[in-house]
Amino acid sequence: MTRPTISLCIITNTNAKGLEPYFKYFDEVLIQLNGQDKSYVPSIKHPRVKLYTDFEWDDDFAKARN
Repeated sequence: MTRPTISLCIITNTNAKGLEPYFKYFDEVLIQLNGQDKSYVPSIKHPRVKLYTDFEWDDDFAKARN
C-alpha cells in the first residue's frame, strides 16, 4: 500500500517566504500568488513548491480558490 500524498495549498497576496520551514512536512506545496509585489518570487526555491503567479486578483477569493 502506498503512502497518501499530503499537499499544502496557499492562496496569498503577501509574502509566503516565511512559510518555507514548513514545506518539508508536505509532499507538494502549491502557492498561488495574487499580489502586486512579486519581487520575492525568485527566492522561493524548493523542490516541492509549484508557484503560480499568473492570476490577476479582482477582490474575489472564490474566483482565486477555483
